[in-house]
Amino acid sequence: MATTTPNYGWDVPTSTDYVAQGAVAIETLGDDIDASLFSITGGKNVGLVPISITSFSGVSSVAVDNVFTSTFKNYRIVVNATNGVSTPSRAYIRIINNAGSVVSAGGSYRSGFNWWRNTTSASGTEASAASTLMSIAVANSYTYGLTIEATDPRASDPVFSGLYAGFDYSSVFNGFCLSSGPARGFQLFNDTGTMQGEIRVYGYRNS
Repeated sequence: MATTTPNYGWDVPTSTDYVAQGAVAIETLGDDIDASLFSITGGKNVGLVPISITSFSGVSSVAVDNVFTSTFKNYRIVVNATNGVSTPSRAYIRIINNAGSVVSAGGSYRSGFNWWRNTTSASGTEASAASTLMSIAVANSYTYGLTIEATDPRASDPVFSGLYAGFDYSSVFNGFCLSSGPARGFQLFNDTGTMQGEIRVYGYRNS
């Protein structure tokens, strides 16, 4: 038998092999592929699975719907964006419930939020036991990165936490969505100005 080139060297049949050797050749090739994939992924149940990519531009809010399902229990949300305002504004997140509605009822969120301004060493702490939304960042007009961990958003009380980093500001946040779930998606928005960028959602493989 020959082998594939140039990458993995899988065993493959050649045109000179007997037909009777076909089943053996297929079995050998399948074993080779199986072993390679297991090695690349680090195990059959390990890693993040891409779910969706949402691009947006010139908007004050963006909804990412129908991404939380029974397939995965926990999720990671990665945002690369620019806040198109000259003065700082806050960024927030709300959940989209099973009915497709953005939950904004009073008392739905219990959140904590800490932010720092790098150039002036300024900082702030905000928390609310009866908020209608979850604060996640103070942002200005520079490009920023935002990572959100969604812990069991299909539960009745979804939990979100994460990190934000931009040119001038950084923040950490966490929020408990009291009796607001199950969630099937989320909405990201600014209190002033518009934003543009991309949101990627990943699911953690279940063990």
